[in-house]
Amino acid sequence: MVFHTNWVLEGLFKEAPLNVWNMELFREQDGQPLSYFLLNVEIDDDPQLWRLLDERLHGPLEYFDRLILVDNGPSSPHHALHQHVYTFRKPWLFSLERKYTTRTWKKPVLGIAFEKTALNKAAVDHIQRLGVY
Repeated sequence: MVFHTNWVLEGLFKEAPLNVWNMELFREQDGQPLSYFLLNVEIDDDPQLWRLLDERLHGPLEYFDRLILVDNGPSSPHHALHQHVYTFRKPWLFSLERKYTTRTWKKPVLGIAFEKTALNKAAVDHIQRLGVY
């Protein structure tokens, strides 16, 4: 069975973006504000992808210049009219989980953290205003 997602995450690899099947954003944990944002994204269950991400996660801390979350909108000839792009500056890989206990997601979950700068906050606020979550 083939599944299609309208969301992708660009910037981790030069070859191709990652499909994003579900996502969840955290501003706080246990009622206490985090000093950063944490975006958990459900990604494809691909052993090679898992290996590449695991190597990056367990290597030296790597800050990316930016990661871009793209919503390509509904599949239609006019999809460009529905595209939304959200840029997160100076993110880093936070976690990689096979069994995500917060939700009943079936695929691996990649955690991406980024500072609460004005630009990152604006992107997060915009996503939430659109009712994405």
